[in-house]
Amino acid sequence: MSVNAEDAKGLFYQDLSDEQVAELYKDIRPHSLPAFWSTTTHAAWRHIPTTYVVCAGDKPSTVVAAEWLVESAKQSGLHKIDNVVKHQVGHSPFISQPGWLTGILREAAGEKVEE
Repeated sequence: MSVNAEDAKGLFYQDLSDEQVAELYKDIRPHSLPAFWSTTTHAAWRHIPTTYVVCAGDKPSTVVAAEWLVESAKQSGLHKIDNVVKHQVGHSPFISQPGWLTGILREAAGEKVEE
């Protein structure tokens, strides 16, 4: 799958300005094709405490699909998914809301974060 400049906002950067998307698009590179068909050998979320962020503003996926994925993982057996955070953010919160995401990660690591 190739991502054209006009599709980047809808796929990855829903909550960023057009100017920011244009700048970020310059760095988009092809994704390794085998990643779509390779078999995983380890599921770290089964053994390492995990926080899953449901991106409520992500257009390519839906909240229902993300929540189904998390619940299916939990029901599949041993897991360490101990925190699910639903937030109104697009596909790339590490770009659009890095301060918020950093706070979530710090809390997940056990740090007390003041707002």
